[in-house]
This record gives sequence, structure tokens and C-alpha cells, in this order.
Amino acid sequence: MKPYYIAFARADRLELLLKLFKKITIPEAVYREVVERGKDKPGAEVISQAEWIKVESVREKDKVTSVPRQLASGEAEAIILAEELGAVLLVDDLRARIEAKKRGLNLSSSIDILLEAKMQGLIQSVKQVLDELIATGFRLSDVLYHRVLHEAGEIDEGKFSVS
Repeated sequence: MKPYYIAFARADRLELLLKLFKKITIPEAVYREVVERGKDKPGAEVISQAEWIKVESVREKDKVTSVPRQLASGEAEAIILAEELGAVLLVDDLRARIEAKKRGLNLSSSIDILLEAKMQGLIQSVKQVLDELIATGFRLSDVLYHRVLHEAGEIDEGKFSVS
């Protein structure tokens, strides 16, 4: 799993998350993966020092096993923690999103964050920030890239086609 906030930290755009959410809670498994095991990777130190990113334990750890095994432990714990807290789950991974939808969780993604940041005037260009994220390893299809730019009003509908 590559948490969305790692991409934002790598692109030096973590402040967008702070401005939009004020506080983010992550499960212990995500913290271990990102900060401890990924300590030499870009973004790990920034995330470990962000006082507004809170690490919390899943209360009912046995529920984590109810999440499909295809998901990483961080994703599984994030889903269960979002259920326990009644929180919006911020996740990009398709399999995790499908599981979260099955469980009736409210979801948000990196794309949603960029579109909301533009609506609130926190960024002028979704394309600029999206390109920065892509340059640091964020991946999305060309079709989705163009669809997002269209939704942000930064590309005409006729500039791309969806098959």
C-alpha cells in the first residue's frame, strides 16, 4: 500500500491535507509501514513529525481478520478504524475502496482532495499538483487523468475520449 499522504509528502503538498482536514488519524499498521519500515523513504520523516497526524490503535483487532486477505494490513486496519471512528476513509487503492463501499463507509481519494482543494481556493491548478504527485510516483490511468482535469475545468471534454 502507498498511502495517499506519502504522495502528498513527497510532492511537498502535505499542507493541503492539513488545511482540508485539520487532523488525520492513521492506524498503527500504517504508521509502522510508512514511518518505521519506510524510514529512509521520502515522506516518512515529514509524516512522523506532523503533529496533526494521530496514530490510533484499532480497538477490536479481531475485526481486522474480517477484511479480505488481498488487502495489506495497513489498509485492513484503516477500514476497521474508519468503521470504529465513523470517519471518512481516505484511500486510493481500488480493492480497499471496494471493500470499504461494501461496508458502507464514506470514502475520499487523492483526486477528491485535489478537486476539493481547488474548490476551496487552496490550489489554482489541479493539473499542476497532479503532475507533481505523478512525478513522485503517484499512478493513474491517462483516462482518469484527463477525466479529473475535465472535472476541474482545466481541459475541454473534446480533448479526450473514454472508451
